[in-house]
Amino acid sequence: MSRVAKQPIDVPKGVEVTINGQLVSAKGPKGKESVTLHADVSAQLEDGVLGVKTNGADQKSIAMTGTMR
Repeated sequence: MSRVAKQPIDVPKGVEVTINGQLVSAKGPKGKESVTLHADVSAQLEDGVLGVKTNGADQKSIAMTGTMR
């Protein structure tokens, strides 16, 4: 996996992140934003840290993980 994809994303205080399948949404004091992840990428939220991981082992899946992060 790429070095970019391995780095976790710290969710700031006051920001609410929801993951609904491939849709990741964030809502905070400055507005809201959402992104639909590629089919080869999944996201997980644990203790205020958002992480992305690949669902496949091929080069395209690994590249998309870094791109989606």
